[in-house]
Amino acid sequence: MPIGDVYAGVDVGSSSIRVAVIDDQGVILQVETEPLVYSQSNIDSRFVTQSSKQIWDSYQICMERINDKLSFGLKIKSIGCAATCSMVVLKRGQDDRLHPYPADYGFSDPNQNVVFWMDSRASEETRTINEILKGDPILDYYGGAFIQEMGIPKVKYLIDHIPKEDLDSIVFFDLHDFLTFMIAGGKKSENAINVSNFYNPMALDGELKGWSSSFLKRIGLTRLVDEDFRAIGRVEKSPYKSFISIPPAGSRIATADDGVVVTQGVIDCYSGWIASCGKDFSNSLTMIAGTSTCFLLSHKVSEPITGIWGPFKGVLNDHYVSEGGQSTTGKLLEHLFETHPAFKELEKLGPDVIHYLTKNMFLYGDLSGNRTPYADGDMRGVFIGESTDNSLRDLLLRYICILEFLALQTRQILSMLTKHHINKIIISGSQAKNLRFVKLLAKVTKLPVEVSDTDPRFSGVKGAAYLGLSGYKNIPLTDVIESLNKEGTVYSPDLSDERLLRLLDVKYKVMIDMAERQRLYRSWVSTALK
Repeated sequence: MPIGDVYAGVDVGSSSIRVAVIDDQGVILQVETEPLVYSQSNIDSRFVTQSSKQIWDSYQICMERINDKLSFGLKIKSIGCAATCSMVVLKRGQDDRLHPYPADYGFSDPNQNVVFWMDSRASEETRTINEILKGDPILDYYGGAFIQEMGIPKVKYLIDHIPKEDLDSIVFFDLHDFLTFMIAGGKKSENAINVSNFYNPMALDGELKGWSSSFLKRIGLTRLVDEDFRAIGRVEKSPYKSFISIPPAGSRIATADDGVVVTQGVIDCYSGWIASCGKDFSNSLTMIAGTSTCFLLSHKVSEPITGIWGPFKGVLNDHYVSEGGQSTTGKLLEHLFETHPAFKELEKLGPDVIHYLTKNMFLYGDLSGNRTPYADGDMRGVFIGESTDNSLRDLLLRYICILEFLALQTRQILSMLTKHHINKIIISGSQAKNLRFVKLLAKVTKLPVEVSDTDPRFSGVKGAAYLGLSGYKNIPLTDVIESLNKEGTVYSPDLSDERLLRLLDVKYKVMIDMAERQRLYRSWVSTALK
Protein backbone atom coordinates (compact mmCIF):
# COMPACT_ATOMS: atom_id res chain seq x y z
CA MET A 1 0.00 0.00 0.00
CA PRO A 2 1.63 3.29 -1.10
CA ILE A 3 2.13 5.90 1.57
CA GLY A 4 3.69 9.28 0.94
CA ASP A 5 3.45 12.82 -0.28
CA VAL A 6 2.52 13.82 -3.82
CA TYR A 7 2.50 17.21 -5.52
CA ALA A 8 -0.10 18.58 -7.92
CA GLY A 9 0.26 20.71 -11.02
CA VAL A 10 -2.33 22.55 -13.10
CA ASP A 11 -1.73 23.52 -16.74
CA VAL A 12 -4.28 25.57 -18.67
CA GLY A 13 -3.55 25.33 -22.38
CA SER A 14 -5.40 26.77 -25.34
CA SER A 15 -7.92 23.94 -25.67
CA SER A 16 -7.66 21.89 -22.48
CA ILE A 17 -6.82 21.96 -18.80
CA ARG A 18 -4.71 19.24 -17.20
CA VAL A 19 -4.22 18.40 -13.54
CA ALA A 20 -1.53 15.90 -12.55
CA VAL A 21 0.20 14.59 -9.45
CA ILE A 22 3.85 13.57 -9.24
CA ASP A 23 5.84 11.74 -6.60
CA ASP A 24 9.20 12.67 -5.06
CA GLN A 25 10.99 11.27 -8.13
CA GLY A 26 9.04 13.45 -10.55
CA VAL A 27 7.06 10.50 -11.91
CA ILE A 28 3.54 11.39 -13.02
CA LEU A 29 1.17 9.15 -11.09
CA GLN A 30 -2.08 10.42 -12.50
CA VAL A 31 -3.34 12.97 -15.05
CA GLU A 32 -6.85 14.23 -15.63
CA THR A 33 -7.88 16.39 -18.59
CA GLU A 34 -10.93 18.45 -19.50
CA PRO A 35 -11.51 20.25 -22.82
CA LEU A 36 -11.73 24.03 -23.00
CA VAL A 37 -13.15 26.20 -25.74
CA TYR A 38 -12.27 29.67 -26.93
CA SER A 39 -14.52 31.90 -28.97
CA GLN A 40 -13.57 34.17 -31.86
CA SER A 41 -15.96 37.03 -32.62
CA ASN A 42 -17.77 36.69 -35.94
CA ILE A 43 -18.02 40.49 -36.05
CA ASP A 44 -14.35 41.29 -35.43
CA SER A 45 -11.97 38.33 -35.56
CA ARG A 46 -9.39 40.15 -33.43
CA PHE A 47 -11.57 39.46 -30.36
CA VAL A 48 -10.83 36.00 -28.92
CA THR A 49 -12.17 35.07 -25.49
CA GLN A 50 -12.73 32.25 -22.99
CA SER A 51 -14.73 31.65 -19.82
CA SER A 52 -13.03 31.71 -16.42
CA LYS A 53 -16.02 29.79 -15.05
CA GLN A 54 -15.43 26.97 -17.51
CA ILE A 55 -11.74 26.95 -16.63
CA TRP A 56 -12.41 26.87 -12.87
CA ASP A 57 -15.21 24.30 -13.13
CA SER A 58 -12.97 22.10 -15.28
CA TYR A 59 -10.17 22.38 -12.72
CA GLN A 60 -12.53 21.24 -9.97
CA ILE A 61 -13.74 18.30 -12.08
CA CYS A 62 -10.15 17.20 -12.73
CA MET A 63 -9.13 17.59 -9.09
CA GLU A 64 -12.18 15.64 -7.91
CA ARG A 65 -11.21 12.77 -10.21
CA ILE A 66 -7.62 12.94 -8.99
CA ASN A 67 -8.72 12.68 -5.36
CA ASP A 68 -11.19 9.88 -6.11
CA LYS A 69 -8.52 7.78 -7.82
CA LEU A 70 -5.54 8.67 -5.62
CA SER A 71 -4.15 5.59 -3.91
CA PHE A 72 -4.94 5.28 -0.23
CA GLY A 73 -2.13 6.72 1.87
CA LEU A 74 -1.04 9.32 -0.70
CA LYS A 75 -1.67 12.95 0.19
CA ILE A 76 -1.41 16.03 -2.02
CA LYS A 77 0.87 18.46 -0.18
CA SER A 78 1.17 21.33 -2.65
CA ILE A 79 0.03 22.70 -5.98
CA GLY A 80 1.59 24.85 -8.70
CA CYS A 81 -0.23 26.55 -11.57
CA ALA A 82 0.68 27.35 -15.16
CA ALA A 83 -1.51 28.87 -17.84
CA THR A 84 -1.46 30.63 -21.17
CA CYS A 85 -0.70 34.36 -21.09
CA SER A 86 -4.42 35.16 -21.13
CA MET A 87 -6.13 37.74 -18.92
CA VAL A 88 -9.16 37.30 -16.65
CA VAL A 89 -11.53 40.25 -16.21
CA LEU A 90 -13.69 40.37 -13.06
CA LYS A 91 -15.89 42.92 -11.32
CA ARG A 92 -15.89 43.50 -7.58
CA GLY A 93 -19.44 43.38 -6.24
CA GLN A 94 -20.97 45.14 -3.25
CA ASP A 95 -20.17 42.03 -1.20
CA ASP A 96 -16.51 42.49 -2.25
CA ARG A 97 -16.68 39.19 -4.12
CA LEU A 98 -15.38 38.98 -7.68
CA HIS A 99 -17.73 38.14 -10.54
CA PRO A 100 -17.04 37.55 -14.27
CA TYR A 101 -17.18 40.71 -16.38
CA PRO A 102 -17.67 40.52 -20.17
CA ALA A 103 -14.52 40.93 -22.25
CA ASP A 104 -15.95 39.91 -25.62
CA TYR A 105 -16.79 42.18 -28.53
CA GLY A 106 -19.30 44.75 -27.25
CA PHE A 107 -18.77 43.70 -23.60
CA SER A 108 -22.02 41.72 -23.71
CA ASP A 109 -21.39 38.18 -22.41
CA PRO A 110 -20.05 37.74 -18.84
CA ASN A 111 -19.33 34.10 -19.68
CA GLN A 112 -16.64 35.38 -22.08
CA ASN A 113 -14.50 37.19 -19.50
CA VAL A 114 -11.02 35.93 -20.42
CA VAL A 115 -9.05 37.83 -23.05
CA PHE A 116 -7.37 34.91 -24.81
CA TRP A 117 -3.63 35.04 -25.45
CA MET A 118 -4.25 35.07 -29.21
CA ASP A 119 -6.58 38.10 -28.96
CA SER A 120 -5.22 40.99 -31.04
CA ARG A 121 -7.74 43.79 -30.44
CA ALA A 122 -5.13 46.08 -28.86
CA SER A 123 -3.28 47.07 -32.04
CA GLU A 124 -3.88 50.81 -31.61
CA GLU A 125 -2.97 50.68 -27.91
CA THR A 126 0.20 48.79 -28.79
CA ARG A 127 1.22 51.48 -31.26
CA THR A 128 0.48 54.21 -28.69
CA ILE A 129 2.58 52.53 -25.99
CA ASN A 130 5.49 51.96 -28.36
CA GLU A 131 5.36 55.58 -29.47
CA ILE A 132 5.38 56.84 -25.86
CA LEU A 133 8.31 54.56 -25.00
CA LYS A 134 10.32 55.23 -28.16
CA GLY A 135 14.01 55.17 -27.24
CA ASP A 136 13.33 53.90 -23.72
CA PRO A 137 15.70 51.08 -22.67
CA ILE A 138 12.74 49.18 -21.23
CA LEU A 139 11.75 48.18 -24.77
CA ASP A 140 15.07 46.36 -25.11
CA TYR A 141 13.69 43.77 -22.67
CA TYR A 142 10.76 43.04 -24.99
CA GLY A 143 12.49 42.58 -28.31
CA GLY A 144 12.36 46.30 -29.08
CA ALA A 145 8.59 46.79 -28.92
CA PHE A 146 5.41 45.70 -27.21
CA ILE A 147 3.10 43.42 -29.21
CA GLN A 148 -0.66 42.89 -28.98
CA GLU A 149 -0.32 39.55 -27.18
CA MET A 150 1.20 41.18 -24.09
CA GLY A 151 -0.89 42.00 -21.06
CA ILE A 152 -0.17 45.74 -20.92
CA PRO A 153 -1.64 46.65 -24.36
CA LYS A 154 -4.64 44.40 -23.66
CA VAL A 155 -5.36 45.97 -20.28
CA LYS A 156 -4.97 49.44 -21.80
CA TYR A 157 -7.60 48.56 -24.40
CA LEU A 158 -9.95 47.34 -21.67
CA ILE A 159 -9.44 50.39 -19.45
CA ASP A 160 -9.99 52.70 -22.42
CA HIS A 161 -13.18 50.91 -23.54
CA ILE A 162 -14.96 49.46 -20.48
CA PRO A 163 -17.91 51.72 -19.54
CA LYS A 164 -16.78 54.30 -16.98
CA GLU A 165 -19.52 53.38 -14.51
CA ASP A 166 -18.01 49.87 -14.23
CA LEU A 167 -14.32 50.67 -14.37
CA ASP A 168 -13.77 51.47 -10.68
CA SER A 169 -14.81 47.93 -9.76
CA ILE A 170 -12.84 45.99 -12.40
CA VAL A 171 -10.00 43.62 -11.44
CA PHE A 172 -7.57 42.13 -13.99
CA PHE A 173 -5.74 38.84 -13.42
CA ASP A 174 -3.03 37.05 -15.34
CA LEU A 175 -4.66 33.64 -15.83
CA HIS A 176 -2.20 31.64 -13.73
CA ASP A 177 -2.59 34.17 -10.91
CA PHE A 178 -6.37 33.79 -11.13
CA LEU A 179 -6.05 30.04 -10.60
CA THR A 180 -3.64 30.54 -7.70
CA PHE A 181 -6.04 33.10 -6.19
CA MET A 182 -9.00 30.72 -6.46
CA ILE A 183 -7.14 27.69 -5.12
CA ALA A 184 -5.80 29.74 -2.21
CA GLY A 185 -9.31 30.80 -1.29
CA GLY A 186 -8.92 34.41 -2.32
CA LYS A 187 -8.29 36.45 0.79
CA LYS A 188 -7.65 33.47 3.05
CA SER A 189 -3.93 33.71 2.44
CA GLU A 190 -0.77 34.15 4.43
CA ASN A 191 0.63 37.18 2.64
CA ALA A 192 -0.22 39.54 -0.16
CA ILE A 193 1.93 40.44 -3.12
CA ASN A 194 3.17 43.98 -3.63
CA VAL A 195 2.77 44.05 -7.38
CA SER A 196 5.26 46.84 -8.07
CA ASN A 197 8.21 45.32 -6.21
CA PHE A 198 10.22 42.84 -8.27
CA TYR A 199 13.69 41.64 -9.21
CA ASN A 200 13.41 43.16 -12.68
CA PRO A 201 12.92 46.80 -13.66
CA MET A 202 9.80 45.55 -15.45
CA ALA A 203 7.31 42.70 -15.38
CA LEU A 204 8.35 39.14 -16.13
CA ASP A 205 7.36 38.36 -19.71
CA GLY A 206 5.08 41.41 -19.91
CA GLU A 207 2.65 40.24 -17.22
CA LEU A 208 0.37 42.64 -15.34
CA LYS A 209 2.21 42.61 -12.03
CA GLY A 210 5.76 43.87 -11.71
CA TRP A 211 5.54 47.36 -13.24
CA SER A 212 6.40 50.52 -11.31
CA SER A 213 3.70 53.11 -10.68
CA SER A 214 5.68 55.70 -12.66
CA PHE A 215 5.80 53.43 -15.72
CA LEU A 216 2.07 52.68 -15.62
CA LYS A 217 1.20 56.36 -15.23
CA ARG A 218 3.48 57.25 -18.13
CA ILE A 219 1.58 55.04 -20.57
CA GLY A 220 -1.85 56.11 -19.37
CA LEU A 221 -2.60 53.31 -16.91
CA THR A 222 -2.97 55.32 -13.71
CA ARG A 223 -6.12 53.28 -13.07
CA LEU A 224 -3.92 50.26 -12.29
CA VAL A 225 -1.94 52.22 -9.70
CA ASP A 226 -4.91 53.62 -7.75
CA GLU A 227 -5.59 52.30 -4.23
CA ASP A 228 -2.36 50.33 -4.03
CA PHE A 229 -2.81 48.55 -7.39
CA ARG A 230 -6.26 47.31 -6.39
CA ALA A 231 -7.18 46.61 -10.02
CA ILE A 232 -4.39 44.04 -10.47
CA GLY A 233 -5.54 40.66 -9.23
CA ARG A 234 -3.32 38.54 -7.01
CA VAL A 235 -3.46 36.70 -3.72
CA GLU A 236 -4.88 39.42 -1.51
CA LYS A 237 -3.93 40.61 1.93
CA SER A 238 -5.38 39.02 5.05
CA PRO A 239 -5.85 41.13 8.20
CA TYR A 240 -2.67 41.78 10.19
CA LYS A 241 -0.43 40.31 7.51
CA SER A 242 2.30 42.15 5.64
CA PHE A 243 2.88 42.57 1.91
CA ILE A 244 5.66 40.57 0.28
CA SER A 245 7.65 41.15 -2.90
CA ILE A 246 6.65 39.18 -5.99
CA PRO A 247 8.22 35.81 -5.21
CA PRO A 248 10.13 33.66 -7.69
CA ALA A 249 8.37 30.77 -9.39
CA GLY A 250 7.61 27.89 -7.06
CA SER A 251 7.76 29.96 -3.87
CA ARG A 252 5.17 29.23 -1.21
CA ILE A 253 2.64 32.07 -1.17
CA ALA A 254 -0.45 30.68 0.55
CA THR A 255 -2.03 27.71 2.27
CA ALA A 256 -5.46 26.61 1.10
CA ASP A 257 -8.25 25.67 3.51
CA ASP A 258 -7.39 21.98 3.13
CA GLY A 259 -3.77 22.62 4.14
CA VAL A 260 -2.34 22.32 0.63
CA VAL A 261 0.57 24.70 -0.01
CA VAL A 262 -0.05 26.99 -2.99
CA THR A 263 3.01 28.24 -4.86
CA GLN A 264 3.77 31.10 -7.25
CA GLY A 265 2.78 30.09 -10.78
CA VAL A 266 4.10 30.86 -14.25
CA ILE A 267 3.03 31.24 -17.86
CA ASP A 268 2.70 27.80 -19.46
CA CYS A 269 5.76 28.05 -21.69
CA TYR A 270 7.93 28.32 -18.57
CA SER A 271 6.37 25.28 -16.91
CA GLY A 272 6.84 23.29 -20.10
CA TRP A 273 10.46 24.38 -20.18
CA ILE A 274 11.05 23.53 -16.51
CA ALA A 275 10.03 19.91 -17.07
CA SER A 276 11.72 19.39 -20.43
CA CYS A 277 15.01 21.32 -20.41
CA GLY A 278 16.99 18.25 -19.32
CA LYS A 279 19.45 17.99 -16.47
CA ASP A 280 22.02 20.34 -17.98
CA PHE A 281 20.33 23.34 -19.56
CA SER A 282 23.46 25.46 -19.98
CA ASN A 283 24.20 26.56 -23.57
CA SER A 284 20.92 25.03 -24.73
CA LEU A 285 17.95 26.57 -26.50
CA THR A 286 14.71 24.86 -25.51
CA MET A 287 11.72 24.92 -27.86
CA ILE A 288 8.29 24.44 -26.31
CA ALA A 289 6.55 23.77 -29.60
CA GLY A 290 2.77 23.51 -29.59
CA THR A 291 0.00 25.83 -30.78
CA SER A 292 2.65 28.52 -30.51
CA THR A 293 6.37 28.00 -29.90
CA CYS A 294 8.38 29.54 -27.10
CA PHE A 295 12.19 29.52 -27.19
CA LEU A 296 13.79 29.66 -23.75
CA LEU A 297 17.34 29.77 -22.54
CA SER A 298 18.80 30.15 -19.07
CA HIS A 299 22.00 32.10 -18.57
CA LYS A 300 23.85 34.63 -16.43
CA VAL A 301 24.14 37.50 -18.94
CA SER A 302 22.33 40.58 -17.61
CA GLU A 303 22.21 42.60 -20.86
CA PRO A 304 19.21 42.40 -23.22
CA ILE A 305 19.57 40.72 -26.61
CA THR A 306 18.23 42.52 -29.68
CA GLY A 307 14.90 41.01 -30.72
CA ILE A 308 14.66 38.70 -27.67
CA TRP A 309 12.52 39.09 -24.54
CA GLY A 310 14.44 39.35 -21.27
CA PRO A 311 16.66 38.74 -19.50
CA PHE A 312 14.24 38.17 -16.62
CA LYS A 313 14.76 37.03 -13.08
CA GLY A 314 12.04 35.35 -11.07
CA VAL A 315 11.82 31.96 -12.78
CA LEU A 316 15.05 30.33 -11.58
CA ASN A 317 16.73 31.37 -8.36
CA ASP A 318 20.23 32.06 -9.70
CA HIS A 319 19.79 32.44 -13.47
CA TYR A 320 18.33 34.86 -15.95
CA VAL A 321 15.83 33.59 -18.49
CA SER A 322 15.40 34.96 -22.02
CA GLU A 323 12.63 34.09 -24.44
CA GLY A 324 11.73 34.23 -28.09
CA GLY A 325 8.62 33.03 -29.82
CA GLN A 326 6.68 32.03 -32.90
CA SER A 327 3.02 32.89 -32.46
CA THR A 328 1.17 30.37 -34.62
CA THR A 329 3.35 27.32 -35.30
CA GLY A 330 0.75 24.68 -34.54
CA LYS A 331 -2.03 26.86 -35.94
CA LEU A 332 -0.06 27.12 -39.19
CA LEU A 333 -0.29 23.35 -39.65
CA GLU A 334 -3.93 23.30 -38.51
CA HIS A 335 -4.72 26.03 -41.04
CA LEU A 336 -3.30 23.92 -43.86
CA PHE A 337 -5.04 20.73 -42.77
CA GLU A 338 -8.40 22.43 -42.25
CA THR A 339 -8.40 24.09 -45.69
CA HIS A 340 -6.87 21.49 -47.99
CA PRO A 341 -9.09 18.72 -49.41
CA ALA A 342 -6.34 16.09 -49.55
CA PHE A 343 -4.93 16.19 -46.03
CA LYS A 344 -6.26 12.77 -44.94
CA GLU A 345 -3.84 11.01 -47.27
CA LEU A 346 -0.81 13.05 -46.20
CA GLU A 347 0.89 10.69 -43.77
CA LYS A 348 1.12 7.95 -46.39
CA LEU A 349 3.69 9.93 -48.38
CA GLY A 350 6.79 12.07 -48.06
CA PRO A 351 10.38 10.94 -48.77
CA ASP A 352 13.22 13.17 -47.62
CA VAL A 353 14.00 14.29 -51.17
CA ILE A 354 10.74 16.24 -51.07
CA HIS A 355 12.70 19.42 -50.30
CA TYR A 356 13.89 19.51 -53.90
CA LEU A 357 10.28 19.57 -55.08
CA THR A 358 9.63 22.68 -52.97
CA LYS A 359 12.69 24.51 -54.27
CA ASN A 360 10.58 27.26 -55.88
CA MET A 361 7.94 27.44 -53.13
CA PHE A 362 8.59 30.02 -50.43
CA LEU A 363 6.60 30.54 -47.25
CA TYR A 364 6.71 33.24 -44.61
CA GLY A 365 4.31 31.90 -42.01
CA ASP A 366 3.66 34.49 -39.29
CA LEU A 367 -0.12 34.35 -39.61
CA SER A 368 -0.88 36.60 -36.63
CA GLY A 369 2.15 38.75 -35.99
CA ASN A 370 5.79 38.16 -35.13
CA ARG A 371 7.14 37.92 -31.59
CA THR A 372 10.80 37.36 -32.39
CA PRO A 373 12.84 39.03 -33.75
CA TYR A 374 10.66 41.81 -35.19
CA ALA A 375 8.17 42.31 -32.32
CA ASP A 376 5.72 43.27 -35.04
CA GLY A 377 2.09 42.32 -34.54
CA ASP A 378 1.21 43.35 -38.10
CA MET A 379 3.34 40.65 -39.76
CA ARG A 380 1.28 38.23 -41.86
CA GLY A 381 1.79 35.09 -43.87
CA VAL A 382 3.12 35.21 -47.44
CA PHE A 383 3.30 32.32 -49.91
CA ILE A 384 5.10 32.39 -53.26
CA GLY A 385 4.27 29.51 -55.55
CA GLU A 386 0.47 29.62 -55.45
CA SER A 387 -1.42 27.63 -58.07
CA THR A 388 -4.82 26.06 -58.68
CA ASP A 389 -3.47 22.66 -57.66
CA ASN A 390 -5.26 21.14 -54.65
CA SER A 391 -4.02 17.59 -55.05
CA LEU A 392 -2.37 15.41 -52.44
CA ARG A 393 1.01 16.28 -53.95
CA ASP A 394 0.31 20.00 -53.43
CA LEU A 395 -0.69 19.35 -49.82
CA LEU A 396 2.53 17.48 -49.18
CA LEU A 397 4.62 20.28 -50.67
CA ARG A 398 2.85 22.94 -48.60
CA TYR A 399 3.33 20.83 -45.48
CA ILE A 400 7.07 20.65 -46.18
CA CYS A 401 7.14 24.43 -46.74
CA ILE A 402 5.66 24.94 -43.27
CA LEU A 403 8.24 22.67 -41.65
CA GLU A 404 10.99 24.50 -43.54
CA PHE A 405 9.69 27.87 -42.36
CA LEU A 406 9.58 26.76 -38.71
CA ALA A 407 13.13 25.41 -38.90
CA LEU A 408 14.45 28.44 -40.79
CA GLN A 409 12.88 30.87 -38.33
CA THR A 410 14.52 28.94 -35.50
CA ARG A 411 17.84 29.46 -37.29
CA GLN A 412 17.05 33.19 -37.43
CA ILE A 413 16.46 33.28 -33.66
CA LEU A 414 19.70 31.38 -33.05
CA SER A 415 21.57 33.99 -35.10
CA MET A 416 20.67 36.53 -32.42
CA LEU A 417 22.06 34.42 -29.57
CA THR A 418 25.73 34.27 -30.55
CA LYS A 419 26.82 35.58 -27.13
CA HIS A 420 25.28 32.54 -25.48
CA HIS A 421 27.22 29.90 -27.47
CA ILE A 422 24.23 27.62 -28.00
CA ASN A 423 25.43 24.09 -28.77
CA LYS A 424 22.18 22.13 -28.52
CA ILE A 425 18.45 22.51 -29.14
CA ILE A 426 15.99 20.77 -26.83
CA ILE A 427 12.46 20.33 -28.15
CA SER A 428 9.25 19.52 -26.30
CA GLY A 429 5.56 19.92 -27.00
CA SER A 430 3.38 18.45 -29.72
CA GLN A 431 5.86 19.27 -32.54
CA ALA A 432 8.50 17.14 -30.78
CA LYS A 433 6.56 14.06 -31.89
CA ASN A 434 7.17 15.01 -35.54
CA LEU A 435 10.41 13.20 -36.35
CA ARG A 436 10.51 14.70 -39.86
CA PHE A 437 10.57 18.18 -38.32
CA VAL A 438 13.13 17.23 -35.65
CA LYS A 439 15.59 15.96 -38.26
CA LEU A 440 15.00 18.97 -40.52
CA LEU A 441 15.59 21.29 -37.55
CA ALA A 442 18.96 19.65 -36.89
CA LYS A 443 19.89 19.93 -40.57
CA VAL A 444 18.89 23.61 -40.88
CA THR A 445 20.53 24.77 -37.63
CA LYS A 446 23.49 22.36 -37.88
CA LEU A 447 23.00 21.58 -34.18
CA PRO A 448 22.06 18.39 -32.36
CA VAL A 449 18.39 18.33 -31.37
CA GLU A 450 17.41 16.58 -28.15
CA VAL A 451 13.81 15.38 -27.92
CA SER A 452 12.80 15.74 -24.31
CA ASP A 453 12.19 12.57 -22.32
CA THR A 454 9.04 14.16 -20.89
CA ASP A 455 5.82 13.16 -22.64
CA PRO A 456 5.10 16.30 -24.70
CA ARG A 457 1.43 16.12 -23.75
CA PHE A 458 2.29 16.52 -20.09
CA SER A 459 5.40 18.71 -19.96
CA GLY A 460 3.43 21.80 -18.90
CA VAL A 461 1.50 20.13 -16.11
CA LYS A 462 4.61 18.28 -14.90
CA GLY A 463 6.53 21.56 -14.72
CA ALA A 464 3.66 23.09 -12.74
CA ALA A 465 3.87 20.19 -10.28
CA TYR A 466 7.63 20.85 -9.97
CA LEU A 467 6.67 24.33 -8.73
CA GLY A 468 4.53 22.76 -6.04
CA LEU A 469 7.27 20.35 -4.99
CA SER A 470 9.84 23.15 -4.88
CA GLY A 471 7.64 25.33 -2.69
CA TYR A 472 6.58 22.61 -0.29
CA LYS A 473 10.09 21.28 0.27
CA ASN A 474 11.67 24.75 0.11
CA ILE A 475 14.15 23.47 -2.49
CA PRO A 476 15.50 25.82 -5.21
CA LEU A 477 13.80 25.14 -8.53
CA THR A 478 17.17 24.61 -10.24
CA ASP A 479 17.85 21.74 -7.81
CA VAL A 480 14.47 20.19 -8.61
CA ILE A 481 15.21 20.40 -12.35
CA GLU A 482 18.68 18.88 -12.05
CA SER A 483 17.41 16.13 -9.75
CA LEU A 484 14.23 15.05 -11.52
CA ASN A 485 14.72 15.75 -15.23
CA LYS A 486 16.03 13.04 -17.54
CA GLU A 487 18.17 13.33 -20.66
CA GLY A 488 16.28 12.87 -23.92
CA THR A 489 17.00 11.30 -27.30
CA VAL A 490 19.54 13.26 -29.36
CA TYR A 491 19.37 13.56 -33.16
CA SER A 492 22.61 14.75 -34.75
CA PRO A 493 22.42 16.85 -37.92
CA ASP A 494 22.78 14.95 -41.19
CA LEU A 495 25.02 17.23 -43.26
CA SER A 496 25.93 14.70 -45.94
CA ASP A 497 23.85 16.20 -48.77
CA GLU A 498 25.74 19.42 -49.56
CA ARG A 499 23.39 20.29 -52.41
CA LEU A 500 20.39 20.22 -50.07
CA LEU A 501 22.25 22.31 -47.50
CA ARG A 502 22.93 24.95 -50.16
CA LEU A 503 19.24 24.95 -51.09
CA LEU A 504 18.19 25.43 -47.46
CA ASP A 505 20.72 28.26 -47.10
CA VAL A 506 19.13 30.01 -50.07
CA LYS A 507 15.65 29.46 -48.63
CA TYR A 508 16.84 31.05 -45.39
CA LYS A 509 17.94 34.16 -47.30
CA VAL A 510 14.61 34.25 -49.14
CA MET A 511 12.67 34.00 -45.86
CA ILE A 512 14.58 36.94 -44.37
CA ASP A 513 14.04 38.93 -47.56
CA MET A 514 10.29 38.16 -47.54
CA ALA A 515 10.01 39.43 -43.97
CA GLU A 516 11.96 42.61 -44.62
CA ARG A 517 10.10 43.37 -47.86
CA GLN A 518 6.73 42.88 -46.18
CA ARG A 519 7.69 45.52 -43.62
CA LEU A 520 9.01 47.76 -46.39
CA TYR A 521 5.76 47.47 -48.37
CA ARG A 522 3.70 48.36 -45.29
CA SER A 523 5.89 51.41 -44.67
CA TRP A 524 5.28 52.54 -48.28
CA VAL A 525 1.53 52.24 -47.76
CA SER A 526 1.71 54.04 -44.43
CA THR A 527 3.70 56.90 -45.98
CA ALA A 528 1.27 57.17 -48.89
CA LEU A 529 -1.73 57.44 -46.56
CA LYS A 530 -0.28 60.04 -44.20
